Amino acid sequence: MTIREAFSGFVSQLLAVYEENEAKNIGKIVFEDTFNLRHFSSENIFLHEKKMSQILNKLLKNEPVQYVLEEADFYGLKFFVNRSVLIPRQETEELVHLILQKYPKPLTVYPISVLDIGTGSGCIAVTIQKKRPTFDVWAIDFSESALKIARQNANRHETDVRLVCSDILNKENWTQFPDFHIIVSNPPYIANKEKELMSANVLDFEPHEALFVSDENSLLFYETIAAFSILKLRPDGTLFFECNEFNAPQVVELLQSKGFCDVTLHTDMQGKHRMVEAKIKKLLPL
Repeated sequence: MTIREAFSGFVSQLLAVYEENEAKNIGKIVFEDTFNLRHFSSENIFLHEKKMSQILNKLLKNEPVQYVLEEADFYGLKFFVNRSVLIPRQETEELVHLILQKYPKPLTVYPISVLDIGTGSGCIAVTIQKKRPTFDVWAIDFSESALKIARQNANRHETDVRLVCSDILNKENWTQFPDFHIIVSNPPYIANKEKELMSANVLDFEPHEALFVSDENSLLFYETIAAFSILKLRPDGTLFFECNEFNAPQVVELLQSKGFCDVTLHTDMQGKHRMVEAKIKKLLPL
């Protein structure tokens, strides 16, 4: 059996669960990343058949390919992932890109300080540290299992992100943190009532605590992080949020009501409102 034949057979079986384009994309990820078979040739692949069969069985049960392979691509880097953390999304790549554009290089003699709230896999914090090695990057999460993954990714990419186990909703924890130039978060924002609209591969496999909030206050984390930022954001600093197209206007109104200025709503590559940037009015020290 040639690689081309194996690939075609793999994709044809995935069609039982996925649409054709998605099945082909998943097949390419599996064949290129797992087996390093980038060129379909007559190379013998019998040694890979058992592993391919195991992977295929998981994929046919709707398990996301990133969890099956325990790896996800993000901003040109490879991140270890499992069911303790969300799978990094393209929209979050765009958030990181926005930050890197806004801070192309250190503007001062002191390091730019960054805090990533709810870091999960560490994809935001690690990528920023990797692309801006002089930055002092912190990342927090309330989940020890998530921080374990983030720590693996920080080590994998030879970064020195400061990882802290802390629940941002507990205000007693706030005093342990210094002031920051950049505060960034992709917080939980999907109301519980919207679960029925989610696809099975998200609902059945991704951590619900990183996705869902109560129906009564879907902006809970935005409100809390905004209040934290009022205390901990430097006068020349910026707050960055990822949101969805449906709650983005509410996030903007929330920030404006709390005294933030220069609140800017950014669109993603699909033209959807997905990122919010804001500053806080503070007097610079004399």
